[in-house]
Amino acid sequence: MIVYHIGENLEVGTELICNFKKNDSLILPFISSLETSLDSFKQLHNTSMYIRAVMRKSKLREWSNCAKWATEGIFEFIRRNEFRNAESRINTNFYYDNIELCKRLYKIDYVDSGDDPDENMSIFEIELDEFEFKKYDMSIYDDAYEFMENSEIEKAIDCARKYYSGESNKSIMEILSSKRAVVKSKLGKPI
Repeated sequence: MIVYHIGENLEVGTELICNFKKNDSLILPFISSLETSLDSFKQLHNTSMYIRAVMRKSKLREWSNCAKWATEGIFEFIRRNEFRNAESRINTNFYYDNIELCKRLYKIDYVDSGDDPDENMSIFEIELDEFEFKKYDMSIYDDAYEFMENSEIEKAIDCARKYYSGESNKSIMEILSSKRAVVKSKLGKPI
């Protein structure tokens, strides 16, 4: 099946690696704390917010996204405990079934957010060894992320349940897959 992916420094023929950036090490402590208790999670989240403030003050902003890692921890905890057959966000790659979604996502994540995109960022056509998959609404994840920014943990947990149960606002529908995926062609810059 052909899908599309936003990435950088990929060559035709490259096989994508799940969890390429090894971000699971930033997410697993949040999952572990949720397994202990919601109070344990809140304590870790508060500690993370302090560390984030220190890092941002030290001009290490790009490493200080504790709301993202906490949100991912919540989503993985809910998936493991309530939606075991769903794909993990931690150990998958993210794809889209059309190029326009990739362009819209790029605009939201980089252009509109003010982040500085990598010069090598491109849209890639991917041959994915999967023919049946479930799509998830990224806007629900984004809502959870915003709730975590405001320490509204229970609302973020509700979002994880909505996401994995398939609720949708028909925003940017993402495909999660851990199946073999190979770059078929480089389609160029997202914008």
